[in-house]
Amino acid sequence: MANSKRVLMIDDDVRLLSAAKRSFRKHFDMMVASSAADAYAILRDDPDFSVVLCDQNMPVTYGSECLALIAESYPSITRVMLTGNNDLATAKKAVNDGGVFRLLSKPVKAEELIETVDDAHAFHVENAKEGSLLDQTLSGSLRMLTDILAFQHPTAAFHGQRTRHWMNLTASDLGFQNIWELDVVLSIAPLAWLFETTAEEETSIALPMNETTTKTLQELIGHVPRLETASQILGTTGKATEGIHKKEVFATGDFVRSGIFLATLCAISYRLGDHEPCKKTIQAAFKDLKRPSHDPFFDLTTGIRDVLIFALESHDESVRFEVVNITLNQLRSGDVLLQDIVAPNGKLLLAKNHKLTSAMAERLRTSQRVLFPGNAPRVEIMRPSAEALAA
Repeated sequence: MANSKRVLMIDDDVRLLSAAKRSFRKHFDMMVASSAADAYAILRDDPDFSVVLCDQNMPVTYGSECLALIAESYPSITRVMLTGNNDLATAKKAVNDGGVFRLLSKPVKAEELIETVDDAHAFHVENAKEGSLLDQTLSGSLRMLTDILAFQHPTAAFHGQRTRHWMNLTASDLGFQNIWELDVVLSIAPLAWLFETTAEEETSIALPMNETTTKTLQELIGHVPRLETASQILGTTGKATEGIHKKEVFATGDFVRSGIFLATLCAISYRLGDHEPCKKTIQAAFKDLKRPSHDPFFDLTTGIRDVLIFALESHDESVRFEVVNITLNQLRSGDVLLQDIVAPNGKLLLAKNHKLTSAMAERLRTSQRVLFPGNAPRVEIMRPSAEALAA
């Protein structure tokens, strides 16, 4: 929580920690840890701290090493180093490895520590605001990209939307924590169709994503701030996808597990085509992958299958839908198409099973006025029932 002034202090001197907790309880909410291992355990259970204060000279793990690990896993927390060794080498290591906001020499006066925590917390809040704005801008750009793709290549956009939905249903249960990056990859991956397919091939369920096309996509996003990790996962996903289709060993390198997870979801989606995903069809699609039991990631793909089936069955039971037959100008965000929307010239405007965004619904409403001025077509859609919405 960006506005909550919560501090984690790490020091091997237990008496110092006890005194600090008593002295500063009126100024901020403080928790203490007597080792790096204790600090990691606290952060795993409760990462909502704005500031970490860490002593440099601790047994087992130096403060600079501890802060470097915290910076990697919890980059939004502002890090402050406490040290009795006021030397240049310590300061350099703390700044370079741990991204330290400020270096304080022990013993530290209470007023100086309070002022430093206030400044560090303010820095955390400002960074959180900037990060939130950047996330919103990036998310909005990705939504715009997927909306455009939906009308340029409806089949590709449909598979992208479906695999994103599956990923969000299953990732946490499979132990993935980098869900934001996984969602970015699946938002971008359908663009591979633009490099491989022609207009005549639009209805094919062949999977164009491979090492070559993902390299092209990596070049497009590799220098976008905050997308560096997503770019690496995308590359691994392309390698893993080639492994699936060639019946060979999966990809190796960084982010292998993430790449295999996403490549497997994509492969299953394309094998299903526009068939309804259920236990029977998903089991058949996974069987078609023919992964050998000696594959080092056989257990992962089996886990994906079981978790996906369970998640879809649970999701279907928790939400009640109704089928409605309406005209295009009655469509709204969240509706799921149960049939293709086709223009008078035969061009596919949007594929069935698409869940409409606001932009998609507006585009189809406009299409009715422009393409069907005298004869408004009707379309079957599925939307949450009024009973479900009121629940």
